[in-house]
Amino acid sequence: MYRVILADDEPEICRGLRLKIAWERLGFEIAGEARNGKEALSAIASERPQLLLTDIRMPVMDGLELLQACKRLHPELRIVVLSGHDDFQYVQTALRCGARDYVLKPVVRRDLTELLETIRGELDAERDAARAREAIGRQWRQRLPDAARTVRARPDLWRRRGARHRRMPGGAAARAGRLRRRGRREVRAALHGRRVPGAAGPLAAGRG
Repeated sequence: MYRVILADDEPEICRGLRLKIAWERLGFEIAGEARNGKEALSAIASERPQLLLTDIRMPVMDGLELLQACKRLHPELRIVVLSGHDDFQYVQTALRCGARDYVLKPVVRRDLTELLETIRGELDAERDAARAREAIGRQWRQRLPDAARTVRARPDLWRRRGARHRRMPGGAAARAGRLRRRGRREVRAALHGRRVPGAAGPLAAGRG
């Protein structure tokens, strides 16, 4: 279950959200409520939710100040703004401050449900990616002791291998270029019946 904090100075709004949405079916649980932005920040710090639903107009610390604080302190937190103010300026400011989306009151059950399903999908993808990274990290940590034992047992092998790799970019490329150029000269000389110094076999004989 993903944890949710509801922040609104009107208790009936929070009560309505609890009753209107099938939170558990959507994979969420309400971890707490707050009546202003300051209480919401405290709840976020203690409950560590993945989602915050907040009003804009609240006392002490309003929703926009809360958004700015969350953007600085909890950048991973997804935030949905619930407000009865449909002024486009509020929308712009909320999104600029880090809101995931903006929903007008009164909240339509279907709209908020669809948004929560989308957010749950995003959280699921992040969780799966984190688990994959952890699995890769465990594999490498398991291999490190074997690699360390090999280094301790054969330090000369690792020194030679490191020196060879350091020489390869310049030296190997130069040698390959010389071999290609010499091969082209030998083929052209053989076609014209000339002997190539240092060549062996048919290329040295030319046309008989």
